[in-house]
Amino acid sequence: SRIAAACRRVASSLETGAWGERVAASHLSRRGLIHIKRNWHSGRLEADIVSVDGRTLIVTEVKTRHRTLEQNHPAMAAITVDKRRRLERIGQSFLRNNGPLCRRFHIRTLRIDAVEVYYERGPLGLRSPRRVVWHRGLS
Repeated sequence: SRIAAACRRVASSLETGAWGERVAASHLSRRGLIHIKRNWHSGRLEADIVSVDGRTLIVTEVKTRHRTLEQNHPAMAAITVDKRRRLERIGQSFLRNNGPLCRRFHIRTLRIDAVEVYYERGPLGLRSPRRVVWHRGLS
């Protein structure tokens, strides 16, 4: 039925997003960031990855796309000015609600980043990262 097909598409999209977040988190860890939270919520807002780089709290939005979409539908196009404002708000909320943690890391600034994850499917249908792009300082 159409409803079952729509549910499968949503489930597949959520699974792809979670996979992309794991790839992005690994990419950022290898570059020295310390991860604090994944999928942190404040009301209706959500941060995909919250991490620390020195004395900077970083809220990272992750966008995952199949490699065929990279040229005509880049992932960064989905991060609008409104989305950047929401990311800034969730970062401020994290700072307000996690004082002891922020003091422990001596957090002084907030930065909004994005990670684009482009993938392809291998012979067994498994996703494989083709390209990961880290954009620092969106706000």
